[in-house]
Amino acid sequence: MCSKSIYNVRKLNYNALEKLAYGPALEYNATVSWIVLNPRPDMVFATDGNPPSLTRHSVLWIQQKSENISLIFDGTAEQFGWAASNAISNTYDYLKQFTALEDSYFKYGDLKDVGDEIQGHDRGYWLEAIPKLLGLWRRLDWELLEAVPARARLEYIRRAADQEFRIIAARKWDNTISK
Repeated sequence: MCSKSIYNVRKLNYNALEKLAYGPALEYNATVSWIVLNPRPDMVFATDGNPPSLTRHSVLWIQQKSENISLIFDGTAEQFGWAASNAISNTYDYLKQFTALEDSYFKYGDLKDVGDEIQGHDRGYWLEAIPKLLGLWRRLDWELLEAVPARARLEYIRRAADQEFRIIAARKWDNTISK
């Protein structure tokens, strides 16, 4: 999932991501790499009919050689039951605590190769869903969401997302999704 998300965000708005991740890095003479890990989760989610399974996990690896700094930025650590406070961690400590093997990461190289691989997964669902997700995000009534209780906010977003993604899912899986 992380790999697909990062790939799709890069594909949709590569310049913005470059500016966000790499712009500050260049200012501080640092490098930022997208790496994929074999996580050691504290918890794993399962969906109906699908047994729990381990997936790879994408993070950003930030290095500043002149100051001997090496950090991991993990924006989605909570999906594995890890504390959000671990979002930015020392690379050695992060790999030791959260990966199956300390040397279990690899850099994603050519973006085209990653895209070719991802397009074959989930019948292309995520390639179509990510732009819809970004559109949904822009259309949400943020003032309304701030004003309502958490439960109503969740229901509002769930309804909006369901309307968007049910159509895509039905089309990708031969209309087998119930309406």
